[in-house]
Amino acid sequence: GLEATSDELATRLGQRAVGAGRYHAESVPPADFAVEAEDALVARTEMMVEGGLSSSAVAFAREALAKKECPALRYALALALRKQAQEDPAKRPEALEAAKKAVEGKADPAYVATYADLLDEILSSVPTA
Repeated sequence: GLEATSDELATRLGQRAVGAGRYHAESVPPADFAVEAEDALVARTEMMVEGGLSSSAVAFAREALAKKECPALRYALALALRKQAQEDPAKRPEALEAAKKAVEGKADPAYVATYADLLDEILSSVPTA
């Protein structure tokens, strides 16, 4: 815990001052606070996409996914990236990767269909020789 970290820092930085005590937390650690429900995160992401804020939706979903993996939110991210890919085809691989991770997390038929559609879109955009 914190005592081990304090000891490690003292070792790396030099000796602890004489009479200096160890760090003692005076409040509850942030991990004890509730995290927003997954359904609410998905709904917020979807509302941003529907409102034309796909860039904000992508940033929001990525931030939430950095804290906790959620297939439904990963799927919402894929949809937001797919929306962006309509204007910037370079976003398709990112959308495909997000859809793939959503399917790996939960084989929901909508996730699978979106993944398949993205694969088709990417394959159809590749020039044939």
